[in-house]
Amino acid sequence: MKCVVLGAGSWGTAVANVLADNGHDVTLWTRESSVLFEVRESYRNSRYLPGIELNHNLKITDDLKVCKETDTAHYCFWYSISCYSRNMSQLATFDCK
Repeated sequence: MKCVVLGAGSWGTAVANVLADNGHDVTLWTRESSVLFEVRESYRNSRYLPGIELNHNLKITDDLKVCKETDTAHYCFWYSISCYSRNMSQLATFDCK
């Protein structure tokens, strides 16, 4: 199954990793460039999930359009993300099946 996990904090990273470990095609979305580059380069998210090597099939992006190409979306972010509501409101227009 093609999945996207929105939010690359500790919870979102863990959920995305478990999905990838179970054979799903997973993309993790983040708004933080430091997390984006670290996961891409080292398969680690030391800020939110220290000491864990992530599944090497896990993809990461900062582009919300990833929701257009998924079977399911999982929302894993803190309430404080509401300050980014303009960007997140784009999700309402995507057909995520």
